[in-house]
This record gives sequence, structure tokens and C-alpha cells, in this order.
Amino acid sequence: MTISTRFCTNGALMVFVLLSTILQGCHPKAKNGKVDIYGCNEPPPDVFTAAGVDLKFTQTQFWKVVTGEVILKTDPRVISLASKAMTDERIRSYLRCLAIHRDKYTPEQATYLEQMYLFMNTQPPPTPVQFKEWQNSNPFPTSSGSINIEDSPGATAQYMINSPNSVQFKLDNLIIVQDIEDTQKQSFFLNIHKLDAEPNYIIEMRPGLGSWAPFFCAVPAEEVAKTRYMSQVTIMRGSKNRLPTRLLIFNTHFTPSNDKKWMIAWTDAEATPTQSYYAFFRKLPSKIAFGALDGPARYVVDIQNWLEIKK
Repeated sequence: MTISTRFCTNGALMVFVLLSTILQGCHPKAKNGKVDIYGCNEPPPDVFTAAGVDLKFTQTQFWKVVTGEVILKTDPRVISLASKAMTDERIRSYLRCLAIHRDKYTPEQATYLEQMYLFMNTQPPPTPVQFKEWQNSNPFPTSSGSINIEDSPGATAQYMINSPNSVQFKLDNLIIVQDIEDTQKQSFFLNIHKLDAEPNYIIEMRPGLGSWAPFFCAVPAEEVAKTRYMSQVTIMRGSKNRLPTRLLIFNTHFTPSNDKKWMIAWTDAEATPTQSYYAFFRKLPSKIAFGALDGPARYVVDIQNWLEIKK
């Protein structure tokens, strides 16, 4: 099967570019985009003016919207302002900085912030009532809990989760795929879709038989900065052979492998012969690992080798 080309035009693929900058810190008293006391670039005043909000709002009231503290009946305007604050990429970057470095968001909470960006940027923009309905179904995650890693003989992905917010994995015993054509007939399906706009590439993965649950996808940790689209590794479930028309990410966890060689995205939802997972990239990684997090079906494919075979 050859690489398929899809065209991104007028809503054919409504994927929103949210957080393409690296994690930094942020907050008060910086002047015109200079680095402030948290080490973060504060957007110039005209950026806030154009968006219809001010600096003080992004530093205070916005976070009450995120955590669900705003009451719709008394503060509908605050929710509308939060939506405006997310229209500019520089403000979104600044908010992300505040979350990570000032407010110490966990990876799970940072992912929630991205999900909120996605929802608020749908078209037409959601009303305050629609936002509160979404938030009631998707509450802000708490940060309590602890982590316990267990190394048991013979285990492939060892983990014990006492908290959903942070966890580490030992990613080993990967099946290195050599004969892609033969392996795909029996074990899995993989395809690379090339687009004419960001995210540029979407890799589709699913099992040939059975299911993979929890599903995981991983790329080399050293390549995340150049390949990432929105999240460290952005994945979404959807029908096979049908690229998602809107990127919505829910219940996805991100964590490095214990040896720090891989960045892993995983989710409890399964991949099946009729339900694929799609991974979004600005640039293709050198290799990709995917399959059932608990094994034994866990594969790693050399992307360049795959492209050569598919020519």
C-alpha cells in the first residue's frame, strides 16, 4: 500500500494548532514580551488588546474557568473572555507557561488544558452554556495520589497506578519489524497519510486480529521537539481508513519510558481491526512503537525503511 495523500481544505481536516511552543514559565511585570520572573515570554500589550482581554484576566480569572470555579449564572462574561484569550497563539503559549511553572500543573492537568483549547476553538464557538455542559462531562482532574513502580520478572510494561496523573513505564520487549509486508498481513496495519498542511503527517495503526488495550504509541524522546503536533505524542481513535475530520483528545496520558528513551502516549480505549488509532506529526519520527501496552503485541517500525518498501 502506498502513502495516501489527503488535502486539508476548508474544513476537510479541522485540526487546531494549539501549543507548538516548548514548555516555559510565566507571569507578572515583564515588558513587551521580555522574559519575566518565571522565565516566560509575556505577550506585548497589543496582543491582549487585539484579543479583547487584558493581562490581569489571563493571570487570575482565566484559571477559575479552567478549574470550574466560575458560576455560569453570575459570570457568563468570564467564560466568553476565556474563549477570547485562547484565540491568539502567543496568549495560549503564555497560559500554558503559567499552568506548568506557576501553578505546577501535572501532565494530566496540562492535557486537560489542551482539551479545553480544542473545545473552545470549535466552529461556531461554543456558548457559555455549552462550555459548562462540556465541563460538567469533563471535570478538571485533581492531583492527589502516588506512584509505585514494580519490576516483576517477565512483565513487558510494568506499572501500578495509584494516581492517574503521573506514571512511568518500562518499554522493552518490543518486536522489531523486519518483513513489513508479511507482518502486516498477520499482525497489524500501518499506513502513513501525507497532508498538504499541518499536522503534515498522520500515521494510522490497528491490529490485524484481536484488540490492543490499553493502546500505546511512542516515539524516540529526543525527536519529540521536532515531530510533535500539539502534544508530545498526539493520538486519536477513529474508524479505520478514515482520517479524523476534527481532532479531539480525551483520556490520553503522556509519560516517558523509565530509561527516558521513549515518549509514550497511552489510553485505556482499545484499538481493533475496525477502529484505528491515528498519530499526528509535523515531521515524521525515525521510528514508531505501538500496540498493546501490556504486550505481547508491541511493535517498533523504522519509518524510513517503511517508506522505502512502500515506494
